[in-house]
Amino acid sequence: MGKGKGDAAPEEIVSVEWDAGTPDRAFVRLAGDLTIGTVEAVHGVLPGVLLKAGSVAVDAGHLRSIDLSGLQLLIAGRRSAENAGKLFYLTAPADGALRRSLVAAGLVAAGDDAGSDDGDDGWVDAFWLAG
Repeated sequence: MGKGKGDAAPEEIVSVEWDAGTPDRAFVRLAGDLTIGTVEAVHGVLPGVLLKAGSVAVDAGHLRSIDLSGLQLLIAGRRSAENAGKLFYLTAPADGALRRSLVAAGLVAAGDDAGSDDGDDGWVDAFWLAG
């Protein structure tokens, strides 16, 4: 699958590539530390991507760390896309730094997998764990 021209935000915390074969599909790659001190870089890029794209695939596998502000940003992106009838999803089930932060925040249990559904928050588990 060919990807089009990429755009990078300050500090390379976030980069965006557009799928050349499907122009309304964006790939957002998060890397480094997505924390209260850096989340603004992603916040500055994500609304524009959501405005132009019908589908946003987020690669969080390159994060060293992510705190609650980073998790909040991803949840807000997911909800904004959902409200606009668009797709916003992780390219792979949460692992590494993202998984540790989700467990620490109580958003997923340490042993959860994509098949679990804990009631009303099942969409949260599916978003983080289905990939």
